[in-house]
Amino acid sequence: MKNIITLLLATISFLNAQSDGNPHHWNRLRRCDDDDYTPICGLCEGIGGIATSDALTDIKITTCIPIAPADKVEPSTIREAYLPLTFTNSGFYEVLIGMKTNPFCLASFPGPDSIGPHCYSAQQGTFYYDWTNFELRIDYNVAGSLVNSSLITYHTKGDMWVLANYKLFKQCICIDVGRK
Repeated sequence: MKNIITLLLATISFLNAQSDGNPHHWNRLRRCDDDDYTPICGLCEGIGGIATSDALTDIKITTCIPIAPADKVEPSTIREAYLPLTFTNSGFYEVLIGMKTNPFCLASFPGPDSIGPHCYSAQQGTFYYDWTNFELRIDYNVAGSLVNSSLITYHTKGDMWVLANYKLFKQCICIDVGRK
């Protein structure tokens, strides 16, 4: 009986490990972000991949080969990351996962949790980075359910603008990131 209770408590803890309750029952490969997880996330957990819906099986999990846990790595062997002050990354690909606010997933924006249905928008484009001027620009081509669209996102210091061309209409979204 004690083993059954322990197993039941462990299962409940696993399913409700995240602060949002893990409503889609995603496993620890798809999501393990060190927030409210018991046990804490381990090597090759939360690695994610290319997701196409909220369904647990609608994701192509990326590969992961663990090298060593952090406490077993000699700090002197770790090189500091280097990015040039300005660079362009053309040909990147991503899937934007945003809150579903309309049936066509137009103007979807990421939310703070995984509650509710989501839009999975395949995007590709060019990323322009300029640390000297605190600027970032991303030009996207977005595959849509109605029509393909294009987005240009500007980040300058604490501000963000999204210029969207949905073919059916155009939209400008202005965001003061972190301001109230």
